[in-house]
Amino acid sequence: MIAAERVTHEIAPGVPVLRDVSFAVGEGEHVVLLGANGSGKTTLLRILAGLVFPTSGCARYDGTVLTRRTLRAGGFERRLRRELGLSFQVPDAMLFNPTVFDEIAFGPRQLEDAPGDLDGRVRRWARTAGVAHLLDRSPFSLSAGEKQRVSLAALLVLEPRVLLLDEPTASLDPRSTGWLVDLLQDLPVTTVVSTHNLSLAPELGERVLVLAEDHTLIHDGPIEPFLADRERLIAANLVHSHRHRHGEEEHRHWHLHDWS
Repeated sequence: MIAAERVTHEIAPGVPVLRDVSFAVGEGEHVVLLGANGSGKTTLLRILAGLVFPTSGCARYDGTVLTRRTLRAGGFERRLRRELGLSFQVPDAMLFNPTVFDEIAFGPRQLEDAPGDLDGRVRRWARTAGVAHLLDRSPFSLSAGEKQRVSLAALLVLEPRVLLLDEPTASLDPRSTGWLVDLLQDLPVTTVVSTHNLSLAPELGERVLVLAEDHTLIHDGPIEPFLADRERLIAANLVHSHRHRHGEEEHRHWHLHDWS
């Protein structure tokens, strides 16, 4: 359904953010994307969404290579934007309408020739996202967690086939995080979710892709065995150690990164 084929991307000559990354995700799969800060997770999601084009290699959606030319051909870009939604790590990057209602309605207004009962759809997904009471508010007046919920509702109103979510729990409190996990488990969509929260990762997918600090893909497989392999977690900079003091005694041990 979506795939990366030998994707390499440089932000300047000789400065890669992704190096020779290949994988495919089938319809209905739930995949977790892990990697230390700067490993290339955000860039990879944007390449899969057709917002960034790799220096070499390619991304595909339903077999079609994502290029500037193919996006312009035969209405493919409109189809892609309807069927594949990308949630940014910082929700402010997605919000620009005067009200929450307009924010959620924006996608159907732009991408659908006959959006049908748009008012009803907006209100239904606003209720699902827990923001129905905010529809008349400016999105810029909301808390970070409320903005994240609005940005998700703005994707879900299009009823996409694929969701690419870049650290979607980063702005959410524990209750909202639980809501998001339940929602993703119930939705009949393909998901690729990046996170630093290793405790939460098994709830977000059965398969894990791991980017190393050298921007290569170092693991693609079942998530539970990877999370149980301390040496691989250390090598990927996904766990940390720090000093603990107990009276006059001091020791170190490894900890999961369980924020966001």
